[in-house]
Amino acid sequence: MKIADTSAQDVVIERSPRRKRRLMLVLGGSLTLALLLALLIPSVARWSKAQASVPMERLRIATVTQADLIRDISIQGRRSAPPCTHLPMVS
Repeated sequence: MKIADTSAQDVVIERSPRRKRRLMLVLGGSLTLALLLALLIPSVARWSKAQASVPMERLRIATVTQADLIRDISIQGRRSAPPCTHLPMVS
């Protein structure tokens, strides 16, 4: 028994539009994720290496007790002119 011709058995299977759309969505999502990571990784790296802006020795930490509220603030620095000249400066 000899097979004469097998050309009738070969059928071209075309990709469905669904598969092509899914491939485009996966590629688009991967590209978006890669771009997002490329933007976020340097920011997170800088944030993780950040140092304290005020030395711990300059801070005074104490236990809070309940008493009368005194509205007094001690600040070190210079007084500067207000950004608008028509506004009064409050001290």
